[in-house]
Amino acid sequence: MALVTDLDTPAVTVRLDVVERNIRRVHDHLARHGIANRPHVKTHKIPALGKLQMAAGAVGITCQKLGEVEVFTDAGVADDVLLTFNVVGRAKIERLLALARRLRRLAVVFDNEVVARGLAEGARAAGTEIAFLVECDTGFGRNGVQTPEAALELARTAMRLGGLRFEGLMTFPNREPGTRAFLERALELYVEQLDDRHVEVGREYARDVPPIQADKDALYRVFVNLIANALDAMPRGGRLTVRAGWAGTGDTVRAVRRRPANRVKVEVEDTGVGIQPSDTDRVFNPFYTTRDSGTGLGLALAHKIVEDHGGSISFQSVPGRGTTFTIVLSLVAVPPSAPGDEVPR
Repeated sequence: MALVTDLDTPAVTVRLDVVERNIRRVHDHLARHGIANRPHVKTHKIPALGKLQMAAGAVGITCQKLGEVEVFTDAGVADDVLLTFNVVGRAKIERLLALARRLRRLAVVFDNEVVARGLAEGARAAGTEIAFLVECDTGFGRNGVQTPEAALELARTAMRLGGLRFEGLMTFPNREPGTRAFLERALELYVEQLDDRHVEVGREYARDVPPIQADKDALYRVFVNLIANALDAMPRGGRLTVRAGWAGTGDTVRAVRRRPANRVKVEVEDTGVGIQPSDTDRVFNPFYTTRDSGTGLGLALAHKIVEDHGGSISFQSVPGRGTTFTIVLSLVAVPPSAPGDEVPR
């Protein structure tokens, strides 16, 4: 056995006693809450660590790719495996069926009928059944059906195909507060002022409005500042409307090194005094304010935070009728591009 002093540098070393203690701690924590542990091998991709997790009491393992299932099955890590990504194509389905014959249980996950039909055809031809779960999107905006109704319909469709056995739903828990939660928290801060000034609040949230995966405290300050600005614009009452939903193709966002297709749009609209045309170029300037008690930092701060998240903030205003501020953000925040990194148009 090689000694640490014999290793050439750089080298990665792992204290096995610490690894085993951490594995046991995770399992014991889940056990106290009555949760079965099925660790995801992508956290290490090492069969030896997978065996330690199984020895600690895991019920099985989770794999992202078919190749991972093959490697961990060859190593005899577990006989109960969950494969969490869509399996597409005849060659991959044949590999999947070969693995199913070697394992006590192999379940797959899918989120669309095309994958379900391919799996069902392969299972019927092999004279077997494949266990499946329907993936549901509960906030990450990546894979998964979008509604409970869609999950039910896909499960029913898959079971009618034959060769497939429904075993449940799968989702990736998302701890980030949703966009709606951001806005509601900001509104709660001004509930008394809104009532005192007789400002009516309207809420227009898309049913599937995605969460904003970013600095939640910073974005909360953005919404607080926009609502405070709207409140100041309506000293004699009016209507404040907050909207949240998916951004359309016409909604701009600052050029970034990579531009995600999915973006969220938030609007804060008031029926207040509006912004004079002569002031529009100065709205986001630090220390610009039209109020005696104002600092002129609220909108400047909001502008900086949104841009730091790779998003855009703009406004439309009609004097005497009101103002609408619009924020567009990518679902996964990315920093603004450096000079020369502009995305080709």
